[in-house]
Amino acid sequence: MQQSEQLLQFVWHQRLYESLSFFNTEEYVHPHPIEILNPGSPNPNAGPDFFNARVRIGAIIWAGNVEIHRYASDWYKHGHHKDPLYDNTILHVILENDRPVLGRLSGLPIFSCVMKVSDSQIEALSLVSSQKHSPLRCAGGLQSIPSHIEKGWKETLFKERMEGKMLRIGEIYASTHQDISETLHILIMRYWGTKVNNDAFEAIARSLPMRVIRKHTDRLDQLEALYLGQGGLLEGEPTDEYFAHLQEEYTFLQAKYQLTPLASHRLRLLRLRPSVFPHRRLAQMAMLRHQYPLLESVFAELDDSKRVLEIFSLEPSEYWRRHYRFGKLSARAIGKPSRSSSDIMLINVLLPYRLFLSQQNTSPISMEAIQRSLEKIRPESNSITRLFSAEGISIENAFEGQAMIELWENYCSVQKCDICPWKNRA
Repeated sequence: MQQSEQLLQFVWHQRLYESLSFFNTEEYVHPHPIEILNPGSPNPNAGPDFFNARVRIGAIIWAGNVEIHRYASDWYKHGHHKDPLYDNTILHVILENDRPVLGRLSGLPIFSCVMKVSDSQIEALSLVSSQKHSPLRCAGGLQSIPSHIEKGWKETLFKERMEGKMLRIGEIYASTHQDISETLHILIMRYWGTKVNNDAFEAIARSLPMRVIRKHTDRLDQLEALYLGQGGLLEGEPTDEYFAHLQEEYTFLQAKYQLTPLASHRLRLLRLRPSVFPHRRLAQMAMLRHQYPLLESVFAELDDSKRVLEIFSLEPSEYWRRHYRFGKLSARAIGKPSRSSSDIMLINVLLPYRLFLSQQNTSPISMEAIQRSLEKIRPESNSITRLFSAEGISIENAFEGQAMIELWENYCSVQKCDICPWKNRA
């Protein structure tokens, strides 16, 4: 039977396939073992089907995007070989290998794997997907879980999530040669980019050393030029005088510090609200560095949500209060970052950062103190927290929200139901 790509994406994301056979375009007749560490997050915007996937091939872990097709030749049929959005694709998942895929704008080959799914399984999944249902296998039975079991599992999940965050921060710390200022810069930028642009914002942070930023904290226009320029947003013919001014500043600074900007296509612009457009978010980051030159010392002691809201609600420069990109004037003043944006920074950056500092013996905060702080913050509202709330699980604060995100990402979505204590109670 014919399989829709949407259904194949569901099979990939839920790991419902029978097997995966990996091959590359030079040795595609010789299968290689492949381990999917994380299938990635569905991409609702233009570009590959999943982003932030992690795949182990041999001894190497690859991180990037995944594209799903029925036929390998669909890569060419859909024009991906000409689209720069697909240059960061690490894996092409297909049902039938009808031709090698060699084409990317970068000239690099595409790793591919054949996903084996039986027709009977596809038919059953098609029937299920045509009905409204929860992706949770224990759906409908979670309300019966005793409160002490629910609470105990949440505490375990929260600790696991914090431990995972410590590992990721540790990896960033090691990659910066143990520079805590660079580490914080990368963390802030990644989450400031919002989910759709987190990889690109992290890349901007890594391409723009703190030693350069510190030299220009007294010049807001130069900070804007550095951030926007490194994002590839100062290329082409200027659309107005301010664009021309920043472009001139960046040309000088780029040459002075030998900076290499990102390719402009790395930043996604489609279906974004004006308040979260990359141009404006980078301008806000420039203002943050301008107003708080010693940001690291401020955040080392900060765990108050009101103070975080104050810091991350800074208005950008005058130009960006009415523009969301160069030459695009908004009909009304663009609002400040929301309370939820500040909460996300506190939940995902500042509190984990302080816990990491405690592991480096530079902060006295404990895991229990982090939990108490998160219990005072509203939970993130996303598809995961809404999913569990709909099943009757209490998510009243950020501590419980983080626990449920850990449960979904590392248990439910990878089908580790047998080691979940809620399974036998549902």
